[in-house]
Amino acid sequence: LEQARSISSRQRQIRKEPIVQFQHTPSKLLYKTGEAFETAGFKAVYLDIYDNSTDVTKDIELKAGSAAISEGYRFTQAGEKTVDCWYKGKKLNNFKISVIDGNSKLLADGDYHIQLFGKYVAPISASGTFYMELSDKKPAKPFTVKLIKVDAVRGPVYTIRYDGTYVMQPTGRDGAQLRTSNIPHQWRINQNGSFCTIRDYGKQQLLVNAAGEKSANGTKIIVWTVNGSAPDNAKLIFTPAK
Repeated sequence: LEQARSISSRQRQIRKEPIVQFQHTPSKLLYKTGEAFETAGFKAVYLDIYDNSTDVTKDIELKAGSAAISEGYRFTQAGEKTVDCWYKGKKLNNFKISVIDGNSKLLADGDYHIQLFGKYVAPISASGTFYMELSDKKPAKPFTVKLIKVDAVRGPVYTIRYDGTYVMQPTGRDGAQLRTSNIPHQWRINQNGSFCTIRDYGKQQLLVNAAGEKSANGTKIIVWTVNGSAPDNAKLIFTPAK
C-alpha cells in the first residue's frame, strides 16, 4: 500500500522544486506625493511540487530601493518607482509604481459628461460599436476617465471608457472618427483653465475635435493633426456626472 502511494505521488509531481507565483500586483499603481501606499489586490502563492498552493502574500517583503514599504507608506518624491518583491531573503519579482507631484493639474479619475459647442459628445450605437458625434441629448451613461500614469516628457496617460468599452481612434489618420473597442486606448488629456483637450497619446499631433468645425447634431468627433494651440472645435468641457 505504501509503495502504491509513493508511485501515485510521483505521478502527480508536476515540477522539480517549489515556486512562489505572483498572481496580482496591487490594484493601485499611481500615487500623488503624500498619498499612502495600498497593498489591496496584491497576491502571491507558494506552489509545492504537486501544485498545492499556500497564500504567502503576508510573507512578501516589498522594497523601493533600500526602503521597505508596506500598507500606509507615503511616497514623498515624484517619479517612477521599482518595487522589488522579496521572499525569505531572495528577490523574486518586481512591479512599477508611478508617483506624480501632488500639485499637478490633472483631470481626476471619475465619470464625466463631455461637451463641445454646448452639445454633448454622444456615443451612437451601430452594430455593437459606439461612434462619437455631437448631440443635444445627454448620453444615457457618462464616460469613465482613468489616469494610468504620468510621463515627465510625454505627459499624462488616460483611458476613456463608455459602457464597459474603450474610446479609441481606429487608424491614426486625419479624419478618423472616435469609436469604441474592447482594447484599451491611450489618450493624453490636458486641462487648460475652463476646458480640456484630448490628444492621441501615441501620435500627439492628433487632436480630438468636431469635424469641419461644425456644431450641428450628428457632427462626427474625429482626430485631426493640430500642432499648435487648440482651436475652438477642440475645446472640450468635462462635467462630473451626478
